[in-house]
Amino acid sequence: ITGVASSTVQDALNHVAKRTCELEDVAFAFGPDPKNPQPISAPNVVEAMLSALGLKPGDKVLDIGTCSGWVAGLLGRLEENGKVISIELLKELADIARNSLEKLGIMNVEVRNGNGLLGCEEEAPFDAIHVGGAFPGGLPATFLAQLKQGGRIVISLDFENMSAEREQVGLPSGATQALFLFEKTNDKSDPLSIEHSDVIQFPLMPISFVKLVNDDFTNVIIR
Repeated sequence: ITGVASSTVQDALNHVAKRTCELEDVAFAFGPDPKNPQPISAPNVVEAMLSALGLKPGDKVLDIGTCSGWVAGLLGRLEENGKVISIELLKELADIARNSLEKLGIMNVEVRNGNGLLGCEEEAPFDAIHVGGAFPGGLPATFLAQLKQGGRIVISLDFENMSAEREQVGLPSGATQALFLFEKTNDKSDPLSIEHSDVIQFPLMPISFVKLVNDDFTNVIIR
């Protein structure tokens, strides 16, 4: 699997961390908002996810689950000549992330408040989609429909109460989630149909993510 050089992602991590330390009043990145406790992804996990996306200069990226804005800020740093649309379900978190990104000088990220599983049809198609939460058992069809041919999605899939699927993925005992990379290799007449969109999936690693909330989990294309 080819992707962004690890050193490039590390540079983005270091830049955002440095700017965060310079702006002590910014409620950003390395600690969840105390009013809305939200787990954040470990730097090594974020590095793996962003590297797998294979971002290129000028790409348009959809980020689902803004939370504090950490990953959105990293995507903005990596895509200085591109655009990032980041969607957060909780309005208060979206407002905090938007303010933090502005203070950090990351101006190419647009934070929206809404249901991430609807994607962002008016900005589609996207070159890459990053999902910052676990989805039960399969890839949401909406994401595939809004992805360009050759585009990539990185998402954590949750296989709780799905023993056969856990065994098929090769999860170790006790693990219920795995990080996946999906690549869209063909785009025909009906992108919502698996018969008309060829998708390659790569299981990357066992993982533990917060589950997506308040969303419609019936819109699944790949199991």
